[in-house]
This record gives sequence, C-alpha cells and structure tokens, in this order.
Amino acid sequence: MYKESLFRDSILRLSFVFVLVDFFLGCKPILTTLVEPTNVRLPADGKSVAVIQITNSIFGKAEEFNLQEGGRFPFRIISVENTSKGQRIRIEAGMMPGRFQLQTNFGKSVTLEFFDREIDSDSDGFPDSSELGTESDREAFRNWFVRIALSQYLKENIAWNGKERDCSGLIRFAYREALKEHDQSWQERTGIVLDKNLPDIKSFHYPNIPKLGTNLFKTSDKEFGTFADAKSLEKHNAFPVSRELSAAKKGDILFFQNLQKSEITYHSMIVLEEGQENPNLLYHTGSDRGIQLIQSRELKSSNIFNPSIKNPSFLGVYRFHILE
Repeated sequence: MYKESLFRDSILRLSFVFVLVDFFLGCKPILTTLVEPTNVRLPADGKSVAVIQITNSIFGKAEEFNLQEGGRFPFRIISVENTSKGQRIRIEAGMMPGRFQLQTNFGKSVTLEFFDREIDSDSDGFPDSSELGTESDREAFRNWFVRIALSQYLKENIAWNGKERDCSGLIRFAYREALKEHDQSWQERTGIVLDKNLPDIKSFHYPNIPKLGTNLFKTSDKEFGTFADAKSLEKHNAFPVSRELSAAKKGDILFFQNLQKSEITYHSMIVLEEGQENPNLLYHTGSDRGIQLIQSRELKSSNIFNPSIKNPSFLGVYRFHILE
C-alpha cells in the first residue's frame, strides 16, 4: 500500500515537471521579444510587399521600429499596426536595388535586401522601368526639355553648372531638369517660370529614377554616370531616327561629326519643333558666343553643320532611349 502511494506521488511529481517544461518552452515568444522575419528579400519592382512583426515580451518595455517622420527609406511603409502583442508593419519595395537595416528602439534589426530583377525589353541598355512608358509622359518630357533649354537662351541660370556650358552640357542640364518635379521651389532655384499648361511626367521624378538614381546617362555598354559628352550621348543615350529633318520631333537631337580635324569631335543641336523641313534649332557653341537659336536652313553653307543627307558629317536625327 505504501509503495503504491509512493509510486503515485512520483508519477504526479514527474507529470508536474513535464507540464512546467512544456509551459516555459511554449511561452518562449512571451519571455523573449521576437522580430520576425529578421531577413527580408524582395525584388526592387515597386510593388512587392512584406510583413514584419514584433512580438513583445511580457517583461520590460514594448519594442517598436524606428520609423521617424520624414525618414528616408528605400521602400514605402504601407501600414503600421500596434497590437496588444506588439507591432506589425507592411512595406512595399522601392525601385532601387540595395541593402538596408531596419532598427528597433532597443537595437534589434531586420536586414532588407532589394534585388534587381530588371527587364530591358527593347535591348537599348536602359531598364524598362527607367523609361517613360506612356505617351503623356513622353510628351511632358519633350515639352519641359525644350522649355528649359530655351530658357537658357534667354538667360543662362546659375543652376546650370558654369563648367558644363557647351552643346552636350545644355542637353544634360535640360534633360535632368525636365525629369524633376516642377513646383515653386524649383522655379525659385532655376529662375524658370512655371507653366501650368505643361504637366509633369507622372512615372517618377529625378533624383528617384528607377534603377538609375542620379546616374542618368549611359557612359559605356554597361555603366551609367552623371556626365556624358556629345559622343556618349549619341552612342549610348539616343537612337537614330532618320537623316531627314522632317522626321524629327520636338526635343530630338541632331548629331554631327567634325571630320576635318585630326581628332574627330562631336557636336549636338536640339530640335525645337516637329514635322518641319526647316525647324528651329538650339545649341551652345562652346565659346563666348553662348547659345544660338537658328533655323536649319541657316546652316546650309556649313561643310560640317549642314543637316543634309548629302553631308557626311551629319549623323542624323536622334531620339533619347527613355522615349522609346
């Protein structure tokens, strides 16, 4: 009888130990604050979503993500949900590849990796997402590009780097500024008067160009940078349309080679109007003569800059790849 009682007590004690072990193992998320997942990997496509969650311990202060207002993140915060157990956030991937550490207020971190899964469907070297995919955006770019270039003819502005005032420098400046958001602060900085009849492009704005950021210009087969001379603009940033001026659209570029020098040099001009056999052209001379506004027929007597199919120095009418 005594032995049976002792045996029952032993069984009860052992069962109680198992219950305690099971309880504490099962409650581990409550005893230790967890951040899940600790590694997030998403394509930098501007649409993929991830959920990250903090489950707080029953001891100590609540932990939360550092999401200060005005903070710049390579992703969009869709929602922040504070629950009785912790905090849950939903993020949407941005368009720029890279790695980022998202911190909590007590030092825990989540590694976010946004990887490049880009498509270049037209094989022009520019990611599709960095090109202007709608006709309305392409038209908006052309209008602003021409307006900005013309504004420098009227009065060169300090916003344009004084060391880049030549034919390709004018194109780079107008190209970059055309991709920006045109608001009151932009007008104050550039001195270029806003035109409410000219809408901005909607897909993106400089410097947040998908995949490229501030490196707008293709400098070689695989590299991008902030600078491109006339030769690089012709070779890597635009495609030939025609050698007939009537095929040009507003904002297209005429390229020339000076074959009369020992070293071949390139020159460029901006077409200001489309569907014309004698369009207005704008270009910077690269000298103290500054920017010139002329009609194409005024170049007829030039052996180098006559935009005629009979002129071997005339490479033709070109259009920016982002407008394909």
